[in-house]
Order: sequence, then structure tokens, then C-alpha cells
Amino acid sequence: MTDIGSAPLCHHPELAPLVADPLDAARVGRIAALLSEWKTLRIERLPTGLVSAVHGAGANEVSGYDAVWLRDTVHVAHAFHRTGESDAAVEILGGILEFQHRTVARFDDVIGGRVDAGDPHERPHVRFDGRTLEEIDMPWAHAQNDALGYVFWLAAVLMRDGVWIPDADQHAVLARYPAYFEAIDYPNDRDSGHWEEERRRTASSVGTVVAALETMATALERVDGELRGPHGFFGPLSLRSLAFRGRAVLDVLLPQESPPERGADAATLFLIEPLGVIGGPTAAAILDLVDRELVGPHGIRRYRGDSYWCADYRALIAPERRSTDYSTSTAERDALLKPGTEAQWCIFDPVLAVYHARRYRRTRHAGHRARADHHLRRAIGQITGPGEWCAPGLCTEAWFLASSDEGVYRPNDQTPLAWTQANLRWALEEAGSALG
Repeated sequence: MTDIGSAPLCHHPELAPLVADPLDAARVGRIAALLSEWKTLRIERLPTGLVSAVHGAGANEVSGYDAVWLRDTVHVAHAFHRTGESDAAVEILGGILEFQHRTVARFDDVIGGRVDAGDPHERPHVRFDGRTLEEIDMPWAHAQNDALGYVFWLAAVLMRDGVWIPDADQHAVLARYPAYFEAIDYPNDRDSGHWEEERRRTASSVGTVVAALETMATALERVDGELRGPHGFFGPLSLRSLAFRGRAVLDVLLPQESPPERGADAATLFLIEPLGVIGGPTAAAILDLVDRELVGPHGIRRYRGDSYWCADYRALIAPERRSTDYSTSTAERDALLKPGTEAQWCIFDPVLAVYHARRYRRTRHAGHRARADHHLRRAIGQITGPGEWCAPGLCTEAWFLASSDEGVYRPNDQTPLAWTQANLRWALEEAGSALG
């Protein structure tokens, strides 16, 4: 179990004394001032309003991280919404839906059975050129139900919160989502999921779709509305019925991701926060499993046996192969993994800080306050320091064992990662205010 009383590892010497002890208003204020000065949390926007997964040195055609990923982008937009910048969230959603409106035939062809839904390239694309709003003509793991679920969920959240009303074209896209989820039988569909790897039925994908359907049902109930499209009408009742089928699968899978192949997986944390689709004893079991199996000093592993950015990754894998399509098989990459050297990611601790801060606000339980403080300090400690390949004061995707001989961890190529920036922005706002 994690020792929440100890000082976290901190990579930046100016931040280290600020996170050595539990946070208070003064410490949070000083940290926020430094991050503002360093522009750590500034998320660059494209002319279309969208957000590339990475900006700066890590965003290039070789890495592919100059593209827009639906999943990453929705998490960024949601963080904007939660930190008082709903206009930015609306603009981002608008860019996504414009791309999907241009390529809406992909929804229609799957729903109508005119293409093989087993071919990921035939499905709606989850990664695209955010500057031109065009598809990227290369093989990719586009069978990602969680990515599409996130878009539908974000639309529902913004509708529910009264900050956005879809126009006719946007409504036409959204109306296809439930029919698409029905057509692929999402509770049983094998997709590449959050980590874009070998296809399997996963709780994190099924749960994201369930959250999207239930949140849209709530949003429509508030305006006595329904989604009308070429494949039928979907109101709150039919959306909840479709969600119920996914709930039954979650009852079987959780707290594991995809038993028996995959047990603990940090993607299940998103079902707790921000999706809020899982709570109570199941949420507690997920948190305990992740804490026991995946938490490391530099971050949180995605899952045990994860070979992405494993030890000596830069030396072992050429730049053009580091972030590519591994949806068919990860066997080649897995052969390079030395047990216990999985990369430790930086997108999770901020989410856990938010979750426990919210729990603390509701319950005033000291344990939740301690947990929120612990995970926020860890998240701040993950910011890059001087002497790395990249600039100091940046949010990276993950820390990896750059040299197994020397035992040195370094930030990976995906720096600064917009998803990490967004989560830390949200955590500083939500958890920082609760702790202050």
C-alpha cells in the first residue's frame, strides 16, 4: 500500500520544498505562481480550436503526436469546462463534431452493415489531422469505443450543464451514436481501448459508453428532448435501456479490466473520475487494486506487463516505431520488457487528487483530505526538472527507465502532453482549493 505520509519524489528543485509537507493555501498559491511563470499548464490550441496530443518538440510527423486524439482531446476539453473555461470546451467539441460530420458516412456504413465492422479502418476514426479536419491515411487502431464514448459523454455534459446546444449538423452526428453502439454490440465488442492495443472486451471501454448514454439521457430529460436521426429516435428511456446492457457487463468484469487476461488497469480509474459511472464498493475495489499493483514512485503504471516505453525504450526502438499501431499484436514490443520496468504515467495522480478532494468536500473525512493531498503532491513532483532532454517545468506523458544499467528515469518523448496538463490544471483548481 502507498505510504501517503511520505514526501513524494520530486524532479524539480524549486518545487521539492513545496511538496515535502502537506499542502496549505500558501503552498498551493506558490506552486500555482511558479507553474504560471513557467507556462507549465498552458495548452496550445490549433487554429481550429482543437488540441494536438503534444505540442513542442514531441509533436512531429515521426511521433504522430501532432495529431488530434478524441480521447485526449475530450479530457482536455472537460478540464477546461471544470476550470471555468467552458467556451474553450464548446469550441473543442465543435471541432470534433465538424470532423465527424464530414466523415459521418463511417457511422452510417457500420450501422447499415455495408462494411466489415471488424476492420478498424472502416470504423469512425479516433485520430485525425486537427488543422485540416481530415482523416490521416495510415493504419491505426480505430476500433476504440471508449474514444467515441468520451465524445458523446462530453456533449451530454455540456448540454446537461446548460453551456451548449447542438446545431442541426451536430445533432445529426450525435443522433447516430446510439445506433452505432447498438450496431457493434458495444457490451460485447472487442476493441483496442484506452491504450490502443490488442483488441479485447474491457471494462474501461464498456463503462465509458455506459457513462455517455446515461449522461445523455439525463441531459435530454432536462429539456424533454430526444435525438432524432436517420437510424431512429433515441430518448432517455431507450438510452438508459442501452446503457443497462453495458452495466450488466461491468458487474462481471470490475474491478478488473478484462479478466482473466488483464487484472489491474489504470484506465478503470476514469470510470470513477471524471465519468462518475462507478462508485461505492466497486470504486473502492478499483482504487485498492490500482494502489496495490500499479503505483510507483514516478507515476502510475497503466498495467503490469506494459511494454510501451519500457526500460531502454529509446535505445531499443526507432523513433518511427515508438508510437505506432500495435492493435494487432504487442508481442514484438513485449519481448523487450524487463519485468517491473513499465513506464510510470502522469495522467492518473491528478485524477485521484480530484476524486479524493471531492469526497473530502462531501464527507469532511480526514482520510480523503490526506489522499487528495498525497496525489496532488505526487502530480506536482512529476513535473520535469533541469537537465532533461526537454525543458524544465513541463508535464510529461510518463517517466521511463531510460537506462536499466544506470537506473535513471527520464521523461518520454510525449512532452508536454496536453492530457497531463489538463488533468493537473483541474487538480490544482479542485484539490488545491479543498486543501487550502
